[in-house]
Amino acid sequence: MFADVPEGFDLGSIDGVRFDRRVNAWRARACDKDAIVLALQVKGVELADDAWRPLPPPAGVPAILLRPYQEQALASWQRAHSRGVIVLPTGSGKTRIAIAAIARSGRRALVLVPTRVLLEQWVAQLVAAGFLSIGRYGDGHHELGAVTVATIDAAWRWMHKLGDAFDLLVVDEVHRVGGEARGEALEMSIASARLGLTATMPEAEATARIERIVGPVVHTCTIEELAGTFLSPFEIVVIGIELTGLEREVYDRHMMVFRAWVEEQLFVEPELTFPDLAKRARRSQEGRAAFDSLRAAQATLHYPAHKRSVLAQLLHKHRARKMLVFTPDNK
Repeated sequence: MFADVPEGFDLGSIDGVRFDRRVNAWRARACDKDAIVLALQVKGVELADDAWRPLPPPAGVPAILLRPYQEQALASWQRAHSRGVIVLPTGSGKTRIAIAAIARSGRRALVLVPTRVLLEQWVAQLVAAGFLSIGRYGDGHHELGAVTVATIDAAWRWMHKLGDAFDLLVVDEVHRVGGEARGEALEMSIASARLGLTATMPEAEATARIERIVGPVVHTCTIEELAGTFLSPFEIVVIGIELTGLEREVYDRHMMVFRAWVEEQLFVEPELTFPDLAKRARRSQEGRAAFDSLRAAQATLHYPAHKRSVLAQLLHKHRARKMLVFTPDNK
């Protein structure tokens, strides 16, 4: 919120500032703080920027060595004023790049991750890199440190205690926050430096949101560029399968319910996007039933009988090797 505004000055002229009648005060998103401060300075408004909580920076850690392509990615982020997204394939060491960014910047850092498993993995890697007294938020932890790792859900609930404590925000698997309500956690942080990590950027609408609250893609490298040198060679084989007659019948029945409801909504408002439809669905029994049908249809595709059969054959054929199976969900 803003206080002691100079007489006659219109705060509404500053992008991102709005008057909130609920509290009778001017307000703005925390993530817009730097832009608002700069705009006020340009307009000659004297101000005191006391939003930061006075907390010590992280203790020094040993030098973190990076591979050439990792150094290039980190340098690209630094040239972009420490704000943006690095896109690298799975297994290429995105976490190590982020840890090097934290170490070399000396900034207090909040690392946001989507799951509790990743929270523990990040903490373990930070410890291995030489960081001390790492904070955690999530999975029952509420500990603040100069470097803190938090799940997105925990950060969303506790950002009133975290939002003013860090000047570097690292977002692992940043593609997940583009269309989720929990992505508001990023808007509630005043961190100036922001680093997003992902192996694949989402569709245009979600990407636009990521660019607003994290930054644009500043470096990208494909798996083809790294295969055979830093990553193992690979081969992609596509095996087509068919649904059984009963599975097709179940799928078609559920999709008919979903499509009928969507067509009704689009007939009235043709410009509605999928996120708009999802929000609207929660407000009516028919809408909730439509999305229940969509989920049931998707579940039919996730693990049909012929996929189970093909997977069993592959597991048997490669039984002497280590295997990793990626699925739409753990179930």
